[in-house]
Amino acid sequence: ILSSVRSARPAQRFFAGHTAAVSCVRVHPNRTACASAQGGLAPYVCVWDVATSQPLATLRGVHTHGIRDLAFSTDGRLLASLG
Repeated sequence: ILSSVRSARPAQRFFAGHTAAVSCVRVHPNRTACASAQGGLAPYVCVWDVATSQPLATLRGVHTHGIRDLAFSTDGRLLASLG
């Protein structure tokens, strides 16, 4: 769930790209995208547009036992995942 607190009319948006519990969420340095990860037997990372909640990329096949943390590089060009 994303919520805008600076808006005169606070609004929430939902991203429904996961099939298991979300284990972590990180905001891209430019604040236009987020990355979220899930645990479970088939964990993966979704990178999605903050304004539209549309997926930009799905990263699968690297982790086998969940994803514990994510981090964008300072310039936003790289995304690291810890499983």
